[in-house]
Amino acid sequence: MAILRGFLGSKGRFVGVLGPAASKGNAYHLMEAVSGKKISLIIPCRNEQGYIATCLNSILNGDYPKELIEIILVDGESKDATKDIIASYQKEHDNIICLNNPKKTAPSALNIGIKAAACEIIIRLDAHTAYSSNYLSKCVDYLTRYGASNVGGVIKTLPGNNTLLAKSFALVLSHPFGVGPSFFRIGVTAVKVVDTVPFGCFRKEIFNEVGLFDENKPRNEDLDFNFRLRKAGKKIILVPEIISHYYARGNLKSFILHNFDNGYKVTDYLGTYGCIHSWRHFVPFFSVTCFLVLISLSFFSPLFAWMLLFLTVIYLLLCAAYSIKIAVREKRSGLFVLLPVTFGILHASYGVGSLAGFSTAIKRTWFAPPTLSVSGKEL
Repeated sequence: MAILRGFLGSKGRFVGVLGPAASKGNAYHLMEAVSGKKISLIIPCRNEQGYIATCLNSILNGDYPKELIEIILVDGESKDATKDIIASYQKEHDNIICLNNPKKTAPSALNIGIKAAACEIIIRLDAHTAYSSNYLSKCVDYLTRYGASNVGGVIKTLPGNNTLLAKSFALVLSHPFGVGPSFFRIGVTAVKVVDTVPFGCFRKEIFNEVGLFDENKPRNEDLDFNFRLRKAGKKIILVPEIISHYYARGNLKSFILHNFDNGYKVTDYLGTYGCIHSWRHFVPFFSVTCFLVLISLSFFSPLFAWMLLFLTVIYLLLCAAYSIKIAVREKRSGLFVLLPVTFGILHASYGVGSLAGFSTAIKRTWFAPPTLSVSGKEL
């Protein structure tokens, strides 16, 4: 059994590092660990005609025995050719099931898939992503090896298309200056105990202990579920050998809207469900709020104008420094100009989204009309 170096803090936020027993040389052999273990893959999808085939091919071409895999696609009433593409795969593979998701959200799709799953090990996947050939076997291996309640891996973010702009989106989403210490995005060198992982691998029984995914928290369903796992004293591990390839948004509008929505969901539920996020999720919110406050106060005192100028210069210098380093590494001169702008758009859209979500949370919590019973008394 691996030895855990480090510890989890009072809120389970600290990232521990698994000791030498988690590294190479373990007595387990991969195929022994996965031998005979049937798995159910649950893949929510909606309007993914551009990516669903890549996703399915990466699964079907992997090293996990096909006769042990049940693939459950849960479609949110796609308006494009997604279901037609799935149907073509079903003709060739009898282990692919497609279910309908009338609510059209990821947590409802996951719950539909979990209830339908026939296997005791469940892996939650994403249709916008491709998976390394050993993704499934490694997930099952580490789930077996460490007795963790959730096992996930590192996301390698790829451009949504071949443009330099799309490449810049992928690069900022994989850099600490862009996404902070989000280990599953920026990568790790050793197995770690973390607060959350993407595309997790679970034993089905865990859902009886902590419940299903919360359908009131679309886009936050993984964070919320992992929060409940940690609260129940369960272990979540991130494994660098488990790799998926996520395709970032390919155009400016979708990039902005996606990050705005991500930011919105961070604060939208604060007044109702409390905080399930790490501090890193709130940095853009506080940064945008600080800049807006300083802009307002600078009309009343030059001191605040100087503070605003100082912080702006610091931010721009950091953008420039990291952008130059990345551009040199990528050997693409156009990134010198594009990356500082992309970093700014990422932070601003996420921060403004969080500000909008916070405003919604305040209105809902403080100004919502009381709910009345038939007698007229507040419930």
